[in-house]
Amino acid sequence: MDRIPEHLVALVAGQLGVGPDQFSATTTLQDLGIDSLGLMELVVAAEERFGIVLPEDVLDLAPNATLGEAARLFPVTESDPSSPAARIAPGAEL
Repeated sequence: MDRIPEHLVALVAGQLGVGPDQFSATTTLQDLGIDSLGLMELVVAAEERFGIVLPEDVLDLAPNATLGEAARLFPVTESDPSSPAARIAPGAEL
């Protein structure tokens, strides 16, 4: 199972102007029409909204990378009960 922050789902949906039910953990960046500029915009939006700094390798994601793969680069701590994380199975609706 991938760990995907619920707030990241909301961020992606908001940035793309789509409902969170329109993509899943197996949806690729390319499926969503996210190019390198779009990815950069998502990274900046996530960093600003959550007050974090994402690793630089997030920008190295290939167009065929899935949202589940991208979410693994997003910091989530198992021990933090207030962490905005939700468990989803690959292919499950977000």
